[in-house]
Amino acid sequence: MNPSIPGNTTRPTVRRGFFRGRRVALLLALAAHGSTARAITVSSDFELDAPVSVPAASAFSNVRSAFNGTDHLVAWVDPSGAVTLTRVSASGVVRDPLGVVLGTAVLGRSLSMTDAPAVASDGVGFLVAWASRAGEVRAARIDASGAVLDPGGFVVTASAAAGAGPVAVGDASGYLVAWRDARNAATTGVDYFASRIGRDGAVRDPAGRPVLVTPGDQGNAALATNGAGWLLACEDGSADLRYGRLDASGAALDGAGRRVAVTVRVRISPSVAWNGTNYLLAWSDQTPSGSLSPGLYAQVIAPSGERVGAEAIALGVGVDTVTTAAPNGSGWLVVGSGSAGSYSTRVSGAGAVLDQPARTYSTPGATGRPMLSGRGAGPYLLTLVARGVNPGALLLAEDGSAAGAPFELSFRANAQQSPNVAFERTGFVVTWLDARVGAEGYRVRRLSAAGAPADAAPTRLPASATPVAVASNRTGTLLAWHQHVSSEIHTFTATYSAAGALGSSVVVDTGGFIGTRYAPVMAAGGDGYLLSWGAWQGSAFNGRLAVRAQPLTATGARIGGAPVGLSGTAFIPSSLPGVSFDGANFLVAWGDILTSDPFTSCATVRAARLTPAGDRLEAANIAPAGVECDVNEATTASDGANHLVVWTATRGVFAARVSPAGVVLDAPPRRISSVDASAPSATFDGVAFVVAWQDARNGSADVYAARVSRAGVVLDPGGAPVAAEPVAEERPKLASAGGGRSLVLYTRRVSTALSRVRGRFVSFEDVAAGDAGAADAAVTDAAFVDAAPTDLGPDAVSSDVTAADVVLAPDVPVADVPRDAGAPDAAVTADAGRLDAPAVVDAAPAVGGEGGGCSAGARRRGSPWWALAVAAAALARRRRRSPEVLRLNDP
Repeated sequence: MNPSIPGNTTRPTVRRGFFRGRRVALLLALAAHGSTARAITVSSDFELDAPVSVPAASAFSNVRSAFNGTDHLVAWVDPSGAVTLTRVSASGVVRDPLGVVLGTAVLGRSLSMTDAPAVASDGVGFLVAWASRAGEVRAARIDASGAVLDPGGFVVTASAAAGAGPVAVGDASGYLVAWRDARNAATTGVDYFASRIGRDGAVRDPAGRPVLVTPGDQGNAALATNGAGWLLACEDGSADLRYGRLDASGAALDGAGRRVAVTVRVRISPSVAWNGTNYLLAWSDQTPSGSLSPGLYAQVIAPSGERVGAEAIALGVGVDTVTTAAPNGSGWLVVGSGSAGSYSTRVSGAGAVLDQPARTYSTPGATGRPMLSGRGAGPYLLTLVARGVNPGALLLAEDGSAAGAPFELSFRANAQQSPNVAFERTGFVVTWLDARVGAEGYRVRRLSAAGAPADAAPTRLPASATPVAVASNRTGTLLAWHQHVSSEIHTFTATYSAAGALGSSVVVDTGGFIGTRYAPVMAAGGDGYLLSWGAWQGSAFNGRLAVRAQPLTATGARIGGAPVGLSGTAFIPSSLPGVSFDGANFLVAWGDILTSDPFTSCATVRAARLTPAGDRLEAANIAPAGVECDVNEATTASDGANHLVVWTATRGVFAARVSPAGVVLDAPPRRISSVDASAPSATFDGVAFVVAWQDARNGSADVYAARVSRAGVVLDPGGAPVAAEPVAEERPKLASAGGGRSLVLYTRRVSTALSRVRGRFVSFEDVAAGDAGAADAAVTDAAFVDAAPTDLGPDAVSSDVTAADVVLAPDVPVADVPRDAGAPDAAVTADAGRLDAPAVVDAAPAVGGEGGGCSAGARRRGSPWWALAVAAAALARRRRRSPEVLRLNDP
């Protein structure tokens, strides 16, 4: 799939994307300053590069399929729990090779114990049902073109247990979904209940109607319809089979059900199919003695539920098989699959076996239970788990013979993550990590202002580069990254020309052992840039986690001496710093841990102003968050005058403006959202600040955005969804070309093995250009601000700090020199001539009692166990949801 040019559209259906081609209008009430209708427009999503796909080992359930007369729809659960589907044409063309994700299902302990999604067709579209992790049965409709009509699915029943094992069948009136239900566990055990679902998605029996309620746990069901009712067959608690019918109203016709045969035997793996006159029930007989040999058997059942003809028709297939059946003209086609291969035989409408011996064909490594979809003259699609790991299929002709070789259904694109973006005059420059086989590494390319690729192909950066910082000024673009050099890690820059050419690498800092530098960030300002990153400063056993900053020329060369040290305590290792430029000076903001005690760590926000030459403008760091002590990550943006510092916490998303003089303008800070959040990003779109973040308010990580006016007013409390599919969408990055329009890049995590970078344009249509007037400036936004942190309970070990408990002294930065009393560490150079160079200890006095609250007393020397513990405790306490780690050794 080639990257598409995004555009706004009003199509209500979504294919492979919740918001693809959808305009989202949200009416947000601004309680503190009037009520105004404010609309967010989200463009179609697009990729940065065409995927390169290879077969994926991605089945963690049996594979199910249905046929609508043109295409087969195949569904399975991948190892991450994602319900995934693809369409296959009647000729065997896989139409959706990278799969379409519907939602998240229950993961069992093994393939044979995992619930497979149920798939059905009404002759035009499809329905897929699955057991969710919330104990529900959910379903979604898919139209004939593959568009998902119910993104994330709708609830069929909320009463089912985790092992719901749904089955489904469709006809011209709609669908029937049946599931294992434990509501009568104390009396009859696990029974089958069902609900009818209209073609419009309406659940007609939300409480469920009983199908088979009988002593003993029922399971492993099969379902078929004759157009006027349904027949469900399943294994019951006596190691035999039982079946029951429902009429068109959903009423059970057979009470506790009927036994399949008189002779008591061990029967498993039932399958049922309707040929227009009768049902065929096929099964695998496991009993090793008696008058019947183990193998596949069948019987014909009339619409009345009575058996027609022989009790057990021997199909001539061995015991190590499971079975599936489909109508075949006036009769049926039955397929069994086992360790020795697959077998097929036809059964006439009168119950005669037409193929003796059964046809055989090779299905190497096939495991699990097969599924046969199709009808009439074929070809049929036999779906199974190929090679023991991947969804596979085989086309069968009308007579059951193989029509070609087995083929795979699921493919994996090259994984992508860690996007970054900047705007350069007429378009965007984007970077990301690409994991394609044999060519791993970071890529960079240009996009037009509309999101179309402006380079013929992406440029690949050095293979060992870490996440890449990108920034653009009036004349060009600069990239920066860390890179392994022998046993050390160095920091590099390189220009990126308008023609897509990467300039020569420039070393701007050296030293440090591998794994001790964290992903860089950068902003353009003046005639150059400011680059900032986190690093372990000092020797391996005597140092601290610090924030550093380095001014650069327009070509990426270092200005001045060693990098400036900013953090006086320990920055949060999971948090990138943020950098912005106000037209005269830079502001760097970061998450900082104010105490070395891992059990009372106070994680807050600190900021520092630097000139383009790298001189610090304050001796003490700025505290935009006040007494906030629960910060996850922080970033900053500028409108050319004030800076907006944004941070996320378990209590939500917050922001505060900082003036060009370093004064915090919003105290207490503004609350943008009240949902536990992370990964903030911010930009100025020419009209207002735009803030994006990820949170899991819908059960998985989604991307939200909101605006903050230039006067500090939160215009979209709670935020509006930018990307909210039923899979994780993480770590947004923002850039704007102005005009009220911003580009959001983010990572969509399709499975545990695959994530892809996507882009969307976001605009807010109704913000007036002059949003810094006196009336707006006077608004305090008090309805959305907490004056002090609240106690979040025993798991939030430091969140019970309030203004009365702590008096924060000004932060005094610590020079980047070793903490021991011996010779200086060769890898670290003191910041000679800088304002923070003489300071070698934290000068803030201890407050709040010994070792308690948010103590900022003198730091302990010696072993850095405390620093590592602080990092671990902070990461655990803030429950990092994103799997994208920022360390160099885990790019």
